[in-house]
Amino acid sequence: MSATKTSGEASHVAASETAFIQDNFGKAMGMSKKLLESQLQTSSALLSFAGQRIQAQAEFLGRFSSCHSLDEAAKAQTKYFEAMIADYGRELTQLAEMARASTIMATDAMRETTKAGKAM
Repeated sequence: MSATKTSGEASHVAASETAFIQDNFGKAMGMSKKLLESQLQTSSALLSFAGQRIQAQAEFLGRFSSCHSLDEAAKAQTKYFEAMIADYGRELTQLAEMARASTIMATDAMRETTKAGKAM
C-alpha cells in the first residue's frame, strides 16, 4: 500500500477536517453565546438585588427618622437587619444556583468538543 494519498483522498480528508472545524466553531460560538447570556442574567440579578436593597434602605431610613424613642429605633433597626440578612441569604442561594448551572453548561460543552476531537 502506498504511503502517499491520492488527490481524491487528500481532498476528502481536507473536506472532513473543514467540516470538523466548522462544526466545532459553531459549537464554540453557541457555548460563548450561552455563557454570555448566563453572565448577563447574573448581572441582571445582581443589579435587581442592589435596587431592592437600596429601596429597603430608603424605606428603613424613612421609618427610622420617625421613631420617637430609642426603643422604637432599636426595634426598627433590628427588623431592618433581620430582613437584610434574609435577603442576602436568598440572593446568595440564587447566585450559587446560577453559577452551578453555568458551570455545568460550560463543562458539558467542553466534553462535547473533546469527544468530537477524539472522534476525528
